[in-house]
Amino acid sequence: MRKHAPVIVALFGVLLLGMNVASAVSAGIQGGNNLTSTTASRCSASTIQTAVNASNLITLGNIPTECGGRSARVTAIDATQSNNVTVTGTLAGTSMTFTGTTVPSPSTVQSTIILVDGWQVSSQWTAPTGVAVAITAVWNQTASTQYCGTINVSTTSTQKVSWQMALDSSALPFNGDLNASHYQFSNKFGFLSNTPINGVFTVVGQANNAKVSSGSPLSFTICNYGAPNPPVSTDPSIVFTITQTTPSPSYYVCKTVTVSVTGTPYYVGWNADINVANLKSNYIPGGGHIAPPSTGQYTTTLLSGDVYRIHGIGYNTSGIRPGNPVSFPVCWGS
Repeated sequence: MRKHAPVIVALFGVLLLGMNVASAVSAGIQGGNNLTSTTASRCSASTIQTAVNASNLITLGNIPTECGGRSARVTAIDATQSNNVTVTGTLAGTSMTFTGTTVPSPSTVQSTIILVDGWQVSSQWTAPTGVAVAITAVWNQTASTQYCGTINVSTTSTQKVSWQMALDSSALPFNGDLNASHYQFSNKFGFLSNTPINGVFTVVGQANNAKVSSGSPLSFTICNYGAPNPPVSTDPSIVFTITQTTPSPSYYVCKTVTVSVTGTPYYVGWNADINVANLKSNYIPGGGHIAPPSTGQYTTTLLSGDVYRIHGIGYNTSGIRPGNPVSFPVCWGS
């Protein structure tokens, strides 16, 4: 009987490397439940195939047409993560080979991570034995600090093969959470170690779930109800918009600020730099000071002159995503 080497596939959430700014009102801005995905919304939901050729060079297959011409970074992760190999290049065609850097021991590779323009996409690693394990995940983010994922593990092998899944805590919607106790798993699934290596946890099946075959696919859930607030990034594909109502002269002047976003399926952190000069000019008594939004939900910091930075920190204000904007009053009085 032929013995198959363990095959591990990495599947992560979307990784945000930053965001550019677009505002309908002010250039000062810096910064539908159950509709989330583990794949990059601006490339493709397809799973890119990864392997090595006879020269131990990393190869890609099943590259979606819409991903062509985009910058890619592929990392092959070995059993200890101490001998990882990373290659970079521009995606071209439906398949390609990265030249110049070899994988010294493909048999120790456990998974691959693919970033396309900084967004993580699904990848499937095929070991030199030819055996491949597919892992898919759909994340349901109910709040900026809460989410659950349904993970499915399958293989075409009729014999049971080992599998593992790499979870990169720096990716969304994990929000950089390095506390293993915050993650909850279905019975007989969990982390190989509660200490991540370079921010990456290894997810495994326990007991009979440690291996999978074509006749016995696996399914489990990962939930986190206490993740940190989502980070504020600078990804150019994420577009923020800020709108402000027009204040009227009064003895207590207010305007409502609304911050919305496009280009991400996940909640992301935000900053809004608000110029309050129009509040001051409409304050009838003159003088006065800012009356910021609730300190339990926002922080307010004077940047310079009349510009204040508002940042969400509350359960309902720390993150926004398409269809889930945030609105708050900024006032001026004595």
